[in-house]
Amino acid sequence: MRFSACIIIGAAAIALATSSTGAAPEEESWDLNRCVREALAVSRSIGAADARVDAARAVAGRAGADRLPAVAFRGGYRYASEVMSIDLPSAPLFPGGEIQFGDGNTYELAVGLEAPLFTGGALARRARAERAGVRASEASLQAENAEVMYAARRAYFSVLGAEAGKSAARLALDRVQRHHRDLLAAIEVGAATREAAVQVLSHVRKAEESLIEADEAFRVARLALGEVVGRPGEEIAVNGDLHEPLWPESDGPPQDVGVHPALASLDQQRERSLQMASAAKGSLFPSLYAEAFYHYDKPGIDLIENEWMDYATVGLLLRWTLWDWGARSHDVERAEAAARELAARRAEMDDRLQTGLAVASAKLGAARARKEKAEERVRLEEERYRMVESRYHEAQATESELLDAHDDRAGAEVALVATTTQIRLAEADLLRILAR
Repeated sequence: MRFSACIIIGAAAIALATSSTGAAPEEESWDLNRCVREALAVSRSIGAADARVDAARAVAGRAGADRLPAVAFRGGYRYASEVMSIDLPSAPLFPGGEIQFGDGNTYELAVGLEAPLFTGGALARRARAERAGVRASEASLQAENAEVMYAARRAYFSVLGAEAGKSAARLALDRVQRHHRDLLAAIEVGAATREAAVQVLSHVRKAEESLIEADEAFRVARLALGEVVGRPGEEIAVNGDLHEPLWPESDGPPQDVGVHPALASLDQQRERSLQMASAAKGSLFPSLYAEAFYHYDKPGIDLIENEWMDYATVGLLLRWTLWDWGARSHDVERAEAAARELAARRAEMDDRLQTGLAVASAKLGAARARKEKAEERVRLEEERYRMVESRYHEAQATESELLDAHDDRAGAEVALVATTTQIRLAEADLLRILAR
C-alpha cells in the first residue's frame, strides 16, 4: 500500500477513535453507486427532460395519426325560407297544382371515413420531423443524466476529500497535543521552560483552528451532497476509497469525445427543422382527400317524400390554397433558418467539447504528477520530522525547529489529501465530457 494511503487510513482510524463518543450511533453511509442512483431518481431536471420526451412522443404520435384515415361524424340542421317547387298544369283526370320539394327543414346525420391521399409530402415529412424531435429529446435526456451523474460524483468525492482532510487535521492536532503533554511533564521535573510550553500551546490552538476549518468544510460538503441526492438540509455520510480511480491511469487519456448526447440532440433538432422545411414546401401543392360516409337524413335523396332515409356517398376532395400572402413561404424560410442556426450551434458545441476534453485530460495529468510530488514531500517531511525530533531529545534542536518540522509535515499531509481529491474531481470532469 502506498505511503499516502497509510497516512490517510491511520488518520481516519484515529479520528474515528477520538470522535466515536460524539458520533450518531449506526450512522448510515452511502457509497458512490447509491449516491448516483439516488441523484438520478430525484433530479428535477431529469424529470423535466423526461416530460419533454413524453411530449415529443405525443406530438410524433399525432403527426403519424394525421396520415391515417379518420372516422368522422357529421350532424346538422338547416332551415330554408324558400324551397324548390313545380307548378303542374291541369289536365283531364289529373288535377294541377304546386309540388314542393321539402318543407325548408333539413336534418343531417352521417358517419364515415376521411383519408388523405396526397398532400405534397407535407404530412409524411411532418411525421418524420416529429420522430426526429423525439430522438432529439431522448438525447437531451441522456445528456441531462450525464450532468446529474457528474454532480453526484463531484459531491461524493468532495465529501471523501473533506473527510480525509479532517482526519489529517485531527492527526496533526493529536501529535502536537501529545508533545504539549510531554512538555508539561518535563516542566514538572525542571527539564523544560514555561516559555516552551506557551509556544507549543500556541501551536495547539493553531492546529485546533485548522481542525475546525476542516470540520466546517466536511459538513458543508456533506450538506451539498444531501442536496444532490434529494435530501436538502441533511448531512450524508459516505463510505469509499479516495484512492479508487474513476478513470484508470493505465487507460490513458481519451483522444475523442465521440458521439456526445448533446451533439446527437442538436443533430436531430437540425434534422427536424429540415423536415419541417420540406413539409412547408409540400403545403404549396394541392391536397387530395377521399371520403366515404353513411347518411341518415331528412329529406334525404327523395325530396318529394320528405322523410328520413339512409344512403351512402363516396367522393374525392381537392384542396389548394392559391394565395396566402406568402405565409407558407415564410414557414419554409423560418425552418431553414432554424436548421442553419442548429448547424452553427452544433459546430460550436463540438469545439467546446473537444477543448473541454483536452483541458480535463491536462488537469488530470497535472494532478497525477502533483500527487507523485506530494507523496515524495510527505515522505521527506516525515523523515525530517524524525531527525529533528531525535536532535530535540538530545537537546541539539530548539522548540521552534521541532514545531516548524511538525507544521511542515502536517501541511504536506493536507496537501496530499487535496491533490488526491483533485485527481478524483478531474476524473469526474473527464467522464462528464465523455457523457459516461
